[in-house]
Amino acid sequence: VNFNPREAGQYPCRLMLSGFGAVGMDLRCFHLNCTVATPPVSTHLDFKAPARQTIQQLLPLVNRGPDEWTLTANLTGAKEFSGPKTFKVAAATKEGPSKVGYPLTFAAPWPKSATDGTIGEEDEAAAVCGAVAEIATDGTIGEEDDEGAAAAQLLHGKLVLKNGKSGATFEYEFSGESEEPLAEAHLVKRCNAREAMDIEVKVPCFFGKPAATTTKDKNGANHANAAPPADDGLVECLVESDMPFVSGPPTVLVPSAAGGEAATYVLRCLPQMGGSYTGAVTFNTRDAIDLNATVRQVVSMSLELQNPLDEEIHFDVALTGDGVIGDSHFSLAASASGLYELFYSPLVAKPLGHSGSVAFLNDRVGEFWYKLNLSSDPAQPTALRKVSAPVGTSVVIPVPAENPLGKEVTLTATVSNSANFSVDPHQIVLGPYASSTVELTYTPSSLKVPELTTVSLSNEEVGEWVYTAEGRGELPGVMPEQRPVATIDEPTSCMLSFRNPFKDPLSVDIVLRNDSDPAGNTEAGGGFGDTFTLLMRKAERLSLAPFATLQIPVSFNPTSISEKRGVVEVRGSVVQSLAGGGGGGGRSFELGVPPAGVVNAPPHPKALSVRCKAKTSVRVVLEFPLRDLDGVTGPETFDYELEVPANMAKVVGQSLTLNPVATTLSDPFEPVKYQAVFEPMRPFATSLKLFVVRKSGGRWPFELQVEATEPEPDDSVTVEAALKQTGTVSFRLVNRFPTFAPYQAFFSSDSAVSLSVSPSSGLLAPPGAPLLAGGQQGTAINVSFTPLEYGMRQRGRLIVLTEDTQWTYEVTGDKPKDKPHAGAVSVLDTKQTHQLSSQKPKGGPKGSPGKRRSVFGGPRGVMKEGVMQSD
Repeated sequence: VNFNPREAGQYPCRLMLSGFGAVGMDLRCFHLNCTVATPPVSTHLDFKAPARQTIQQLLPLVNRGPDEWTLTANLTGAKEFSGPKTFKVAAATKEGPSKVGYPLTFAAPWPKSATDGTIGEEDEAAAVCGAVAEIATDGTIGEEDDEGAAAAQLLHGKLVLKNGKSGATFEYEFSGESEEPLAEAHLVKRCNAREAMDIEVKVPCFFGKPAATTTKDKNGANHANAAPPADDGLVECLVESDMPFVSGPPTVLVPSAAGGEAATYVLRCLPQMGGSYTGAVTFNTRDAIDLNATVRQVVSMSLELQNPLDEEIHFDVALTGDGVIGDSHFSLAASASGLYELFYSPLVAKPLGHSGSVAFLNDRVGEFWYKLNLSSDPAQPTALRKVSAPVGTSVVIPVPAENPLGKEVTLTATVSNSANFSVDPHQIVLGPYASSTVELTYTPSSLKVPELTTVSLSNEEVGEWVYTAEGRGELPGVMPEQRPVATIDEPTSCMLSFRNPFKDPLSVDIVLRNDSDPAGNTEAGGGFGDTFTLLMRKAERLSLAPFATLQIPVSFNPTSISEKRGVVEVRGSVVQSLAGGGGGGGRSFELGVPPAGVVNAPPHPKALSVRCKAKTSVRVVLEFPLRDLDGVTGPETFDYELEVPANMAKVVGQSLTLNPVATTLSDPFEPVKYQAVFEPMRPFATSLKLFVVRKSGGRWPFELQVEATEPEPDDSVTVEAALKQTGTVSFRLVNRFPTFAPYQAFFSSDSAVSLSVSPSSGLLAPPGAPLLAGGQQGTAINVSFTPLEYGMRQRGRLIVLTEDTQWTYEVTGDKPKDKPHAGAVSVLDTKQTHQLSSQKPKGGPKGSPGKRRSVFGGPRGVMKEGVMQSD
């Protein structure tokens, strides 16, 4: 059966087969139904419409068959295109095929700006409230200015209609473009010059503005006030116009999204001259939301948005303004409303306020944004704990400081009462989200009178923390000990300080005494046991200015190795004026400045030493004889103190350990013994001071010299390179400790200049550092060799040095070794044959050289007096 259809459709057919001859009565019938589908044809459509306008295109469909079509629509691409998901086309009739159109709708969105994708202020007003009216007077109508028009936005989509029964498909590709939006209305009015005329402008209801706003305070103390509707269902709008002769109310109430008819606004025109005038009147919502909060506290508010569409929409949320926080995305279900929660938590107090905004962006419905009027008040000062201290002494109050930002900040500390309070440090550096404390020191200057101050920790980015502190002065007592140091039988002097703590002049007496002399010695130059002596010509009725400091010289001359104690008393009378009105009038006070002398024995004449190579260890027992030790009545235990130079403290602490061997003595002639364990990891040399300390007082100084010499090489490195070429050998090094350590790599001064190392400095990775590419650990060290002339091997000593450890390598630079080529054959034969070697020379006597021919066929040269001559 051959079938050649000319067009698409249904082709029914019946086929009858009959026999002949003996089977002439055999009849067979076949029913054939042929369906011819239309070949898919791709059609392209272009849509152009003003922003916020909707256009519809009917796509023609023709059904020539006897059956009804049920088409399924698959619409992809931009959401601005829409159409029914299913569509039916009736069957063909006797009158002809059935022809219908599929409705494809394009809703032009608000075009984005050509620069940053946002709309300007005037465009925003039209997009949000949809109320812009063009006015033309004297019979002319003006068109909107093209300057600043939003750039066109090209959208694409594709529609596939498929007949599930027949398999026929119809494909359409289309693009849509948003053009400049149209005004809500064109108003044409005629009037006479210098005659007033009222023009009524209909303002439609608003879409997308919040029907209601809700505010709440997380702490219950602050409130955020949005610009609410002036009445139920009404929103207050601002009126703007660019026509020079119009006037009217600055605001108008229009229906919100909740419903209501369009509002009427009366615009009065009063032109002074005849002519044609064009312009626009714009109605913009007063969408500024006022938010106020205290710094470092949170205020929240809710914005209600409504979705008038039959599908879910998703917004991108853009927030501006210091302290404005919220979700970056927001969704609304179809034909539903939702609340977007906005938070305001400022860090810096700005009572005068600043501006911010919250914008909801969607390609389908455009942009809706609200202006935020933000203001923040300073937080109430935080009260620190109240403190008290005796007059003449000080007490420390910790003040917390924190950094709420994700970057490093520097806080500056100030105090309002610098006479009684001081802060340390004045500047504190805090890492990201770090916290710390500063010390506030209180020094009283009155008795029983509250002394106040305000402490401020401030930074331009994180704001200011304010604290209040209160302190009270108590009656003076004993000041902290001062410890002068002297060698036995070698007098020394020291200065004890007394500061007048009061705001008025003070008259005092200075008395030096010990515990066995309760009455004291008031005479200048007096003392007890000649251990402490007051070196003042006048010690009575000394006058001190307010807050002045008096230096009290005291001589210290110990005669035995034991702790010496004394008390320097400052005696005065507190009157009411001096105490600041604090009820201390008529009472005397005594302030004790106790010196506790430390007595040292004479230095040991011989220095003790501990020495070994770096990266080795040594253990040695050191004996410390205690000269002039007396008063030992039984077993007595001694301890030690070690004074180390500040720049060597870390390396000495890691390499030197002193273990007690014999530290409890019963015989004063026995030495104290310690085992020194010295395990240096790098070369260094320094001198230490070790003091053997007696618990009952007294110290014996010894000089201890420690030296770590150059270590043996850790390894050897050989680098080969041809003349004027550079060869490089690389190896990896891991730090000895589980931290990154700065290092320096260099060659010793006696090394060859043709050797170099790179990098010369950096960070040495610890053993637990993440693996590098290829599964390698450690830091790469590259050793290079660049020979400039032939000669002997070049040698050098490579040193890699950290603060704790040193690595040493013997480096040799050499030329590449010559290797013979395998299978090479000489092209010249220099060996004589047996026949040639047996021939005798001609032309001379036996045994004379005669003349010989070169085996290569040419004359052979003869050397005469250093000159080569040829035969």
